[in-house]
Amino acid sequence: MKNQVMLGRISSVDYKNGCADVVFPDADDEIKTELPFFSAEYQMPEINEIVVVIFQRHKNRSQGFILGPVFNSGNLPESSGKNVYFKRFSKEAYMKYDGDSKILEICAPKIKLIQEE
Repeated sequence: MKNQVMLGRISSVDYKNGCADVVFPDADDEIKTELPFFSAEYQMPEINEIVVVIFQRHKNRSQGFILGPVFNSGNLPESSGKNVYFKRFSKEAYMKYDGDSKILEICAPKIKLIQEE
């Protein structure tokens, strides 16, 4: 593979090492293994979730990085708007900030706030 951007489906996830195997239907179902996530936060995708992968050519080999999932008809934004930040943590937990109203909403079965002295 040369320098390129591709869509693929997650086939397995290595939770401990923060990487995954990705199948590329547009490349004859080629599988690339142990691709790391290009991310500053830890949130692993579901099996079969569609992700964007970038590949960069280094001398005689190609290195891929998973950028993350894409919004599509099967994965629509749960909350949206110009000044809205939304982060889903699990089925029960999320965080939403509305920059227009200045309201931060945190939803979870239990919430623990820790104040460091």
